Amino acid sequence: MFCTKCGFELSATAKFCPKCGTPAKQPVAPAPQEAPVEEPVVEATPEVEETPVEEPVVQEAAVEEPQVEEVQAEEPVEEVVEETVEEVAETEEAPVVEETPVEENTEEVLTVDEVLSAQAEEQPTAEAPVEQPTPAPAPQWSPIPPAEEAPAPKKGKKGIIIAIVVVVVIALLAVGGFFAYKFINNPAKMLAKAIDNQSGSLVEEYEVSYNSIQESYADLNGDMTLSVDFTLGDKIKNLLAKEMGMTATDISWFNSAGATIAMDVQDKSLGLDVDASINGTHITTFQALVDANAGEAYISAPEVVSDASFLVGSDIDKQEIVKAIADYTTQLSTYAETYPTPAQMSTTADNYASIIKKDLAGADITKGKKEIKASGVKATYTELAITIDAQTDAQLTYDLAEAFEEDDDLKEMLMPFLEAEIQSDEYSEYADAEEYWDDITSEISDAKKDAKKTLEKIEKNPKKNKDVGVLYVYIDSSFNFKGISYDDDADGEVFTLYMPEDGADSGLKLKIVDSEGETLTIDGKGTSQDEFLNGTYTVALDDEEYFTVDVKNFDQKTYRKTRGVNAEFLVTLGEGMTESIYEDDMQFLALAQYDFVVQTEGTTGKIDMNVMADNDSLLQVNLSYSMEDVPDMAKAGTVYDLEDMDGEELIDLLKIVDLSSTVSNLEAAKVPSEYVDVLKTISETLKSGDDEAIYMMVLGLYGYGSYYDDDYYYDDYYDYDDYYYEDESYDSYGWY
Repeated sequence: MFCTKCGFELSATAKFCPKCGTPAKQPVAPAPQEAPVEEPVVEATPEVEETPVEEPVVQEAAVEEPQVEEVQAEEPVEEVVEETVEEVAETEEAPVVEETPVEENTEEVLTVDEVLSAQAEEQPTAEAPVEQPTPAPAPQWSPIPPAEEAPAPKKGKKGIIIAIVVVVVIALLAVGGFFAYKFINNPAKMLAKAIDNQSGSLVEEYEVSYNSIQESYADLNGDMTLSVDFTLGDKIKNLLAKEMGMTATDISWFNSAGATIAMDVQDKSLGLDVDASINGTHITTFQALVDANAGEAYISAPEVVSDASFLVGSDIDKQEIVKAIADYTTQLSTYAETYPTPAQMSTTADNYASIIKKDLAGADITKGKKEIKASGVKATYTELAITIDAQTDAQLTYDLAEAFEEDDDLKEMLMPFLEAEIQSDEYSEYADAEEYWDDITSEISDAKKDAKKTLEKIEKNPKKNKDVGVLYVYIDSSFNFKGISYDDDADGEVFTLYMPEDGADSGLKLKIVDSEGETLTIDGKGTSQDEFLNGTYTVALDDEEYFTVDVKNFDQKTYRKTRGVNAEFLVTLGEGMTESIYEDDMQFLALAQYDFVVQTEGTTGKIDMNVMADNDSLLQVNLSYSMEDVPDMAKAGTVYDLEDMDGEELIDLLKIVDLSSTVSNLEAAKVPSEYVDVLKTISETLKSGDDEAIYMMVLGLYGYGSYYDDDYYYDDYYDYDDYYYEDESYDSYGWY
């Protein structure tokens, strides 16, 4: 019998093709009448009748009734299999098996005995009295056709490409993992990576500052506006009253004073406009102008004497004024240009970083893990312990010094800053920036010579190469510096900087020990949330606290973008500063807190300071500034030279003085009448236009003797016949 699907030759008892799994069509044994079989019956096996057997069977017992029942018991299994085949055909679309009818003249017709005998061989019953040979396992049928008969769908190029990519990625990960393992087990390479990262971070931070400076100082001409206001608390008033010999009531009216100063800078002139206020009320305005062209200086008070200026200096060195103005405007206008570009800074950083990496690579470096702490914040990082011996120390000094000597680009970058620095009195010993640079270079060259001698000694006698200290570097998983510390074998801990992070918390510990053994420390903790930092930091010298700063709502986003500062800083003095205040009257200042609210960005800003003691405000200082353009200033109207003015001209000048607006402003500011009345009397006298009254007022202000003894005034004002004694009524004043 052969498979109707693939043609594979089947055994007489096979129900399924062992090759393709197609159900086999079993022929039905002929009836006793030997009628031809019209259709093959697969579903059931006909009942067995006693029929003479043509061929001997192994045993007669094989045709007994129990075995017939066993054959019939297999019918449900066949039905289940057929149902399974149908389900597979529906779900997995297996090839449909077509039934092929059996031809009438079948060459091989199996008898019932043969069928039963074959089935008995496949699965002998436990009751068989004769031991049968163990048959080979029957082929297991599977509803899924073999690959040869049910070819899988063809794979497109996309599937092949994806497979290749997956293989490449796996290979790269494997190779990368290998090299990563080798890398993290090489402390020198880890240190080099950390140095590169730190160098890159510094350049990135510098670039933000550089861009902010370029934008802020783009079009400055020197003009600026500065506003300062002082507000006094009761304790400060009492202190001032005591110092001035007054009572607290005498000064209780005074709350605040302020001034807004506008400065106009031109090529050869400098002007100031000052607006003064008391208790928040405008009082008066006056102006000052230094004119280098004329070599003169003027003042004016437009609210007091309109359209007039007063000469206050005529012997001004023109060249000095012009030079001072030029130096100021030049430095300001080129301030942004003096800063190295980020590209220049990057080149310089890479240059010196490469030297450090090279010289430290040969040092003994061990790797481990260590927890560092700062103000309660602790974190564990990779610790690289770098043993610095005399040779490494000398080689590093020599290489850095040599690079510095030959670094013309660095010199060009630093010269503008040196030129600005020598303008101060501290560096006035230098004639110019070039001399200052030579002095710096000389010191570095001396260090290079000493390092070279050390290297030569070690080369001759390697035993002289002793350890001098250990440098500890702490890095996170991204090779970012989180701490650095240096312990000198002779002096112990010299420098430590810890910056651990734990979630939103960040710690800071800075410790510097100078050559004299004094220790400066900054220790603190901050917490970042929603782009704002809050924290407390303490500055101490030799374990004695000098002051503590509480940082409140520091805007980190603004600082990162523009370097603008927007925060509140609360400063509390420590014993290191307060113990120097001995006077009882000043002790409240030692116990006070200094609250600064800062808002600065570019060339504008505002700083408010409030000195607090026991929740009382002692003093408030409000300062704001802006380096924006100010209207050009010039001397106003008629110029009066007070030094070259006779008595009559002086009286005429006083007649045009108007103090009425100033008096009104003082009254509006709640200034006590005893102070305002004097000025009011002067104002009324000047407005009267009475020469005698004005003269008497001048005598009252400056004193009779000063005018009487002065030949200038005596000759002009005591010319009885020409001026005062035309009317005998003057005799009543007793002037003669």
